[in-house]
Amino acid sequence: MDCHTPSPLAEISISPLTKRLEAEVLRLASTPKTTVSITGELGVGKQTWARRLHAASARGQGAFVVLVAGEPLSPEVLERAMGGTLYLADATSLDHEQQEVLDQLLSGRLESVPTDPGIRVVAASREDLGQAVEAGRLREDLEYRLNVLTLDVPPLRERVEEILPYTEHFLAAYAARLRLPRPDLSPDAQAALLAHRWPGNLFELKTASRGAFFDENGTGIAVAGATRGLLDLESPKNDLVVVPTPGTSSLSLETLEEDAVRRALAASSGNRSLAARQLGIHRTTLYHKMRRFGIR
Repeated sequence: MDCHTPSPLAEISISPLTKRLEAEVLRLASTPKTTVSITGELGVGKQTWARRLHAASARGQGAFVVLVAGEPLSPEVLERAMGGTLYLADATSLDHEQQEVLDQLLSGRLESVPTDPGIRVVAASREDLGQAVEAGRLREDLEYRLNVLTLDVPPLRERVEEILPYTEHFLAAYAARLRLPRPDLSPDAQAALLAHRWPGNLFELKTASRGAFFDENGTGIAVAGATRGLLDLESPKNDLVVVPTPGTSSLSLETLEEDAVRRALAASSGNRSLAARQLGIHRTTLYHKMRRFGIR
């Protein structure tokens, strides 16, 4: 997912875990073009860290090319990535053809590109690549080539110090984008935000923060009587619940994501480029999500 979760991190009050992650990224960036595997839960910001790795490396002036599952690893894609970084958005979902081309690229056997094309491959995954090999989704030889250097991004629930600063950051960004007053966080809302485990990590927090602008009164995150798209902050002792579109029963992150996509398209009158900008994702990623949710 081409996610533009907040940048730069210097704007956020970061935790000791993130400070260590920053130092590790700088260390990895100073290495040669060796492949890097980035693991972490959904929405944790793997692509953001990959971009930071790219920018801090000697190839930072080159292109950062994103390959999502289902897109062909074509000569054109590889040509764009020469001298830069090829980011695999979900390495464990690559199909057989993608895996074959990638293996040939990493082993220097791909005839369509020079023996040394100067491409650094960064592979992102929600699971350990070895588990994907055991499940038969990833070739074992490819796992060896991808899993040279590793970076594990911790979930947001392990970085509690960042929850409120990130929320304030997202609220300010959406307020500026939508030209609306920035909602305030009440003490109860702050307590509930800190109590929630955020299974969707920064993606969930970002989407929930945007939902604050769509309550009935436009006054911000409500503490009670939450409606569509809002955080239900009724009790700080309970997990937050993102209320989906009326008529749906699932409160899963999948429902939340689909609802966010539908609302962005409605708010932009079907303009997909504008909807993608509002969601903070690439237009190609929006098309992929629309197909997945059956949105025409």
